[in-house]
Amino acid sequence: MKIYLKLVFFFLIGLVFLNAFSIIQKVFIIHSLDFILNPKAYVVPSLFGGLSGLIIGLHGMKIQDLNKQLQNRVNNLEKIIPICSICKKICENPLDNEEDRNWIDVTEHLWPQKMSHGFCPDCFKEQMKQLD
Repeated sequence: MKIYLKLVFFFLIGLVFLNAFSIIQKVFIIHSLDFILNPKAYVVPSLFGGLSGLIIGLHGMKIQDLNKQLQNRVNNLEKIIPICSICKKICENPLDNEEDRNWIDVTEHLWPQKMSHGFCPDCFKEQMKQLD
């Protein structure tokens, strides 16, 4: 229902603007106000103005939807944390210059979280092999 109200709004805005510009044009070019009382003078500007407003509104809503999708994608990509594949340190400020980046231990990065240590199944098997 909300989308229909937006489309009606865009139609009416286009209708009003094109009629207003049509009246202004006729007043300054024709120098007559006879057309203001003639309802036929409003049919074409109303139709084309409304349709133009509707088309512009549809494209605006599509652009708004694409912007939301893009913002969600950017937010997801910003959540990616660079981690060293050798020492497993995490970069705190990945958007800074390479010299200004601060690399910290994973446990420091997750410090506000409650953590417990344990073994994943693969590491447990490996440790048991080493003990034997």
